[in-house]
Amino acid sequence: MSEITVSPPDLLRVAADAERTGEFARAHDLLLQVAGSPSSGSQDLLQAGEAQMRLKRPRLAIEAVTRAIQISPEDSQLHLRRGQFLGQIGQHRAALGNIARAAELEPRRFDVMLAYGAALSACNELPASLMAFQAARKLNPNHPGVLSNCGWLLVQLQRFDEALAVLDRALDIAPGHAGARWNRSLCLLTMGRFEEGFADYEARMTINDARYERLRKYDAPLWRKGESIAGQRIFLYTDQGHGDTIQFIRLARLLMRMDAQVVAEVQAPLVELCRTFHPELRVIAQGETPPPFDVFCPLPSLMHRLDLSVDNVPSRIPYLSADASLATQWRERLAPLGGRMKVGITWAGNPNHFNDQNRSIALQRLLPVLETPKVSFVSLQKELRAGDGEILRGRFRIRSGGRVDNLRGHGRARFAAGSRHFGGHVGRAPGWCARQTSLDPAAICGGFSLAREPQRQPLVPNGAIIQAA
Repeated sequence: MSEITVSPPDLLRVAADAERTGEFARAHDLLLQVAGSPSSGSQDLLQAGEAQMRLKRPRLAIEAVTRAIQISPEDSQLHLRRGQFLGQIGQHRAALGNIARAAELEPRRFDVMLAYGAALSACNELPASLMAFQAARKLNPNHPGVLSNCGWLLVQLQRFDEALAVLDRALDIAPGHAGARWNRSLCLLTMGRFEEGFADYEARMTINDARYERLRKYDAPLWRKGESIAGQRIFLYTDQGHGDTIQFIRLARLLMRMDAQVVAEVQAPLVELCRTFHPELRVIAQGETPPPFDVFCPLPSLMHRLDLSVDNVPSRIPYLSADASLATQWRERLAPLGGRMKVGITWAGNPNHFNDQNRSIALQRLLPVLETPKVSFVSLQKELRAGDGEILRGRFRIRSGGRVDNLRGHGRARFAAGSRHFGGHVGRAPGWCARQTSLDPAAICGGFSLAREPQRQPLVPNGAIIQAA
């Protein structure tokens, strides 16, 4: 009696039914049969790959589409999807190879050119990325996502006026496009147009992107610009990085002057430091339950909601203070270095940050700086990358390393701009910040604490929205 063979299309249909009913293990087994069947065509394998990605099995998905490409090497869709799968697991350079091939096969296909621009951007090939998005724009001139992408890349290339014109065009077409509004805010902030920039900065809370925290929902209402909060308790929380928390916490003083009680939620390493700001400010760590409150507001939104500009933002420093005992300990540790100039140095932030390639620098690249005569360098880097320990050996007489547990009394650098903000806002030694070619709005705004004029420096933005589909 002959064995009944189920065709790949039938296996895919049964697998889809199993997936819909939550029988994921069964769906996975059926998809493996499709991938292993000699009768599976390239489209069968593509469907199997798509399903494996939904089941969060990217390796199997990529293997299925790789085999599909071997069957149909001239199919642009296969190259596109393999590249997108690779991009989703962070293999951006490999992804670019596949998506570039798709663009070569179908240069007039809009979704392919959109993906090509995004892949180039992920690999930091910004001029080429702009060219790809401009090609996509020719195919669909009124697509707000493409316009937003072009605008942001023009910001990265410091062509600010052109960028603003393109982003304005995107918002003329789609006024509610959160990505374009957010990119426009970063453009305006880098141009020093803070009032407009912080107004658009509110768009960050409506972006449909897992990298950004959406506006939280509480029983209490969101505090709106111009509303009185006299006699009320306002709850502030941070939705950005450590550096943003350090630079915006000073605005709590203005709320206190409005006769409000202020509770601020900050990242756990910043709790002790932020408690030095004002005795009446109640500071809790992220994850703690706040006391009952009347209104709430994200901390970075205060610039807009308090109607602040470079002319009236609080600029008194220091407004944070170091723990005296820890300062003494560090003074004693640094004493053996004598009277030479002492430079604390950090070079890497959070390795899991989506923009880490622009926020961190390989220690190897700093070697010429570390050879500067008559200067003692002190490593303030908490977590070392592979190979850093070997480079440090013999070059740093003092290193903070694992002894650093929080930011009170010293500048722990687990994050990109935080150490710069910390040094400025406790009124310590001047700091230098070396980044890539474009501007970091958060760091520019940090200049508020040091001068009434914004300080423009060659820094990297905290992360714009690049639309890939």
